[in-house]
Amino acid sequence: MIQTIYQPPYLKRYTVYKWVFSLFLLMAFKVNAAQFTASIQTVSSNRACFSGTMLANYTATITPSANWTFPQDYDFVLGSTKFELRKAETGPMGLVLATNFGGTVGNSTISGAFDISALALQEDLKPGVYTISASIYVRRILGNGNFSKPTIVYQTSTFTVGYNVTWSSLTDMVATPNASSMSRNVTTAGVTYASGISANYWVVNTNGFLETGAQFSSSSAARSVYLSLDNAATFNPSLGAYLEYRKAANSTNISGQGIYVKNGALIYKLQNVLITERVRVERVGGVIKFYQENSTTPLKARATTGNSNIIQNFSITHTNELYVRGYSSIVSDGLTSIVTSFPCKESPVYAQLTRQLRGENYKTTSKLLFYYTEEYVPVESTNLTYRIVNFENKTVQSSAAVAGSTQVVLPRKLGDNRYELSVTALLSNASYVLEVTNEKNEVFYLRFSK
Repeated sequence: MIQTIYQPPYLKRYTVYKWVFSLFLLMAFKVNAAQFTASIQTVSSNRACFSGTMLANYTATITPSANWTFPQDYDFVLGSTKFELRKAETGPMGLVLATNFGGTVGNSTISGAFDISALALQEDLKPGVYTISASIYVRRILGNGNFSKPTIVYQTSTFTVGYNVTWSSLTDMVATPNASSMSRNVTTAGVTYASGISANYWVVNTNGFLETGAQFSSSSAARSVYLSLDNAATFNPSLGAYLEYRKAANSTNISGQGIYVKNGALIYKLQNVLITERVRVERVGGVIKFYQENSTTPLKARATTGNSNIIQNFSITHTNELYVRGYSSIVSDGLTSIVTSFPCKESPVYAQLTRQLRGENYKTTSKLLFYYTEEYVPVESTNLTYRIVNFENKTVQSSAAVAGSTQVVLPRKLGDNRYELSVTALLSNASYVLEVTNEKNEVFYLRFSK
């Protein structure tokens, strides 16, 4: 049997009004809850050649369109909020390399960090361009311990990490405003272009990138700074290949102020990029393309002579080794904050010779690197006296002409002598002993294998 409970008319009206008012509040908040925007500020830390980590610190800032304050009117659901790290080239659906949930909450901000160096232990992560994708859960505070249903705010940020350039040589240059920048500081007679050469080294036929910006003095004179794309010992703007930041009074699609690429006899002007912006030079499979900072879309270009139609997929062929080489002709002009994907070329390890033959075995390939200290002034000969013997004590290479052996002559001087002795004529997978005789006929030894 169904029992009907009598409700007075005024109570029915109150229940209906209460339900309608609650629905109105819910719908009103549903409109406002979606009116949040987010921005992500990323600060990346680059490695030095042989130390440091590649780190990406990020801070996401939430901004409401309504006049709400944090945390009185809204807050975050940290357990659901996440930040995902991907290689930028893989796009928004690419492989997620790492995920951070939550973070450190500030004044309407959430911050955290991705340690790229630590991730490299799990993935084949290298210096490059990465994207942080954020899904931030925001909820309205309704009072009395009640909260609205969270809304999700999405945002992404792209950043580049790598090795800060380490300079091995600066001529009429100083490293300023930081250690990976270069700026001309003096004008020496006979030095047209001040130069900087890095210890960082791009190996032949390997993929990688370098990224730079330019700095100019306040002078209004037209001039350029250059990033060489070849390894010529001297720089000549009419020869070779380079990236050029050119300052001038005017600009067109093919001339004046802008960023240029010279390759052989042709010069191209990169399109839709300013000299105040950074450019990334990236080589993949023997082909170089040019990008704005943190972008994965190649820059377009126009030839400055002949057919000046826009080149949609501009690139140049490049397979050679490369150091970072910058050039400037004007004081206070140079390149700034250069980041590369290639570390410094490691210093070679030279083996030490000893007076007694030891059991240690120095391993080598085509060159035997060793050092020898001559304690006496060379009188009898300025050449090093040495021989290499095999397991049968047979001479297989020496400084003298010995039948059945290879003769290689090496110079000698008083004090420290360092040698890179070619041993290509020796058999592989075999052991040998190097014997060096000094001015007093004392013998020093090194056991090695090839």
